[in-house]
Amino acid sequence: MALVDRWYKILNILETNSNISQNALEDSLGTSRQTLKKNIQLLNKELNGIARITLDNHQYSLSIIQFEEYEKILSGKLKKESDFNSSSKRIAYILKRLIEYDAPITINDLSEELSVSRGTVTNDINSIRDVIQLYEVKIIGVTNKGLVISGSELNLRLLYINIVLDYFSMERVNEIIKQKILSKCRDLKVPKQSINLLIRVVETSFMRIAQGHNLIDEIKYYQNFISNTDVFEQFIIFLEEEYDITLSSNERDFIGFPFNIYNQGNEPQKEYNFDISAYIFSAMMKKIHGLFIIEFDENKLYEEIKVHLSHLINRLLMRIKAKDLFSIQLEAKYPLSNAMAKVAGQVIEKLIGRPVPDVEISYLTLYFEMALNRGSDSSNKDIAVICHTGRGTAKMIKQQLQRVLGNNVNISVYSQNEVNNELLEKYFAIFTTIPLRQDAITIPVIQLSTIFDDNYVREQWERVERNKTIDSAYIEVLVTNLDDTLNYKENLKKMTDTLEQHLLTDPDFVKRIFEREEIKSTVFENGVAMPHAINKKSNKVVLNVGRFEAPFLVGSKEVEIVFMIGIPEDAPAVIENVLLEVYEFFFMVVNTPEIKERLLNAKDNAEVKELIRKEVI
Repeated sequence: MALVDRWYKILNILETNSNISQNALEDSLGTSRQTLKKNIQLLNKELNGIARITLDNHQYSLSIIQFEEYEKILSGKLKKESDFNSSSKRIAYILKRLIEYDAPITINDLSEELSVSRGTVTNDINSIRDVIQLYEVKIIGVTNKGLVISGSELNLRLLYINIVLDYFSMERVNEIIKQKILSKCRDLKVPKQSINLLIRVVETSFMRIAQGHNLIDEIKYYQNFISNTDVFEQFIIFLEEEYDITLSSNERDFIGFPFNIYNQGNEPQKEYNFDISAYIFSAMMKKIHGLFIIEFDENKLYEEIKVHLSHLINRLLMRIKAKDLFSIQLEAKYPLSNAMAKVAGQVIEKLIGRPVPDVEISYLTLYFEMALNRGSDSSNKDIAVICHTGRGTAKMIKQQLQRVLGNNVNISVYSQNEVNNELLEKYFAIFTTIPLRQDAITIPVIQLSTIFDDNYVREQWERVERNKTIDSAYIEVLVTNLDDTLNYKENLKKMTDTLEQHLLTDPDFVKRIFEREEIKSTVFENGVAMPHAINKKSNKVVLNVGRFEAPFLVGSKEVEIVFMIGIPEDAPAVIENVLLEVYEFFFMVVNTPEIKERLLNAKDNAEVKELIRKEVI
């Protein structure tokens, strides 16, 4: 990564995270501590008097001193001031020459213009080929003439906007026009992050139009949500008058795309056609239900996500990466929702023809997590509150707990000298300000300070309720040792036979398992498979964990662990919660080698159940 590019990545990360640890910043940049320290020293010299990056108690933070000057930095000032010793600037220059001039250019010409060797230019062009491949653009050598660039007009413009313009001054948007655009942006309530993009779009559009390169084709799936608004029409009229040109509908839509990639909620009234979002959402749900037998309110999810999908589609089409606001690893925190989001991303990529970046998967993960949110019923649950300072303080804590958990929870309060293990065993959970001997108590214990954090209590309560669902009242767990002398289907039959012998599945369960396998293989990554089907025999979730002694080849994938899940035909809410926890545990095994290893080494059914219990809370 070129130095100036790393500087901007550091700034983007610090803007998103008010504080970030040394380790996290090193991991994000893929660099060593020594290199990071040197990069930040150099960056602070460039930011002198404008902003400052500081390290305190192993945490980096960014302080901004002159906001106007800092905005110029974010607009690409450091890139513009870099010289051709920077490979990124050389790459931008080569692309600029290829896009702006229709005539072929030789490597010798580029070498002379950049004042670098032919070998350096050749290496830069090889780097460029990797970059432009994402834009479906190619550099082609014309015999005895030189190099030309080839691609659709849309992709060439996006390449110019995203890669070239950060390094060079505008030629068609002078300072007067820029100030007028900024004034129009205030009328249009353009999001801050879109203003610089809009100026680059205007610069690029009128450069290409002046060269005779027009957008002939409509952009499939793209929507201009403000095309019919008066403020946008006035903006287009202003541009047409400034540049003495009449813009086609395609050009208008392209110039308008910076207004149509984010949902800020305060822009001029947008008009959405949700046909595309509905079509993509339907395809997403079909794919998800093909992999998971899972129930949630799809209508509610669609209403929540449809506007987001509309903007997401536009971002993908225009190759704009959303800002990464996630300082947590959502894949680890919400494994099931993340797995569903990845499936949704695959569907979107196939339909739209654009790769879906990880940051977009993160946003989708949160939508699915909201849809799956298993807010449980807190009624009819008895909890005990124990306080070392006596019953008066315990009553105060009781009032706080009722505010957080609701009045339907039955709360009993005790002082330290009133409790014993026999008394406490009748409760659903214990909240305490004193240390208790955990090994002598079989129910969940939540440790409190006298004054506690509401969010902490909610989080701990959810953990307790999830823990309670993974018991014999709601789930049956078996472990089957699989046979590598049999084929995969024969091993699946062995697992279904085991379930039937334990009177846990109906006779047709095996048929439904194999019918599902015929439709779509349930072998996932990292040696884990999940065949599952409706079970008409039991009202519990039935889980049979099959384990091979060594990786077993199934098609082109290796399998070590098989999760066979029997799902009750009519599942009440508590069973749905158990099923979701089993799914979450499955994806923890897929994504976490340590958990997978512990599952492979678990001795019996009880140890597997306990592992699930520990990992999903």
